[in-house]
Amino acid sequence: MNSPLTPAAGFKVDQIKFLESRVTSFRMDNHLNLATDGRRLSGFDYSITTSQDIDIKKCVIRVKIGVVLRAVLKGQSDRIDTGAIETETVFQLKQLPKFMVGLNGESVELPPAIGGTVLGLAYSTMRGTLLTLGAGTILSKAFLPVVNPVVLLRNSVAEVKA
Repeated sequence: MNSPLTPAAGFKVDQIKFLESRVTSFRMDNHLNLATDGRRLSGFDYSITTSQDIDIKKCVIRVKIGVVLRAVLKGQSDRIDTGAIETETVFQLKQLPKFMVGLNGESVELPPAIGGTVLGLAYSTMRGTLLTLGAGTILSKAFLPVVNPVVLLRNSVAEVKA
């Protein structure tokens, strides 16, 4: 198997094509006001989940990401459930079968260089989507944290604290 730092042989980023990006679920809890509570906002805690589905015949990778956001107010230990978003981003990767690991009856997975790249692209797209949907609300302060997409790829669940 490829190591996280070794690129898949022959893989180039320009082989990836965005096919679709969509929000599959969005929830915003309106009990925090940007004007009043925004000044007391210390940050957000994030629960991030990811999954990838691969259609080898169609050379398609579907990346699903979910994030639950909890606001942290200065001087308070309780986290306030603020919202959640789930997205699905679909990519096409030219020559996908040649990059797959474990095609000999083993479980099939993407090399970390490719899986991390598409997951990073999907996560960055979600970041912009969340800021757009949350404009004018407390969620406009919820900048998704910088994460290592290869770590998300391996764990599929991450907790990031404010």
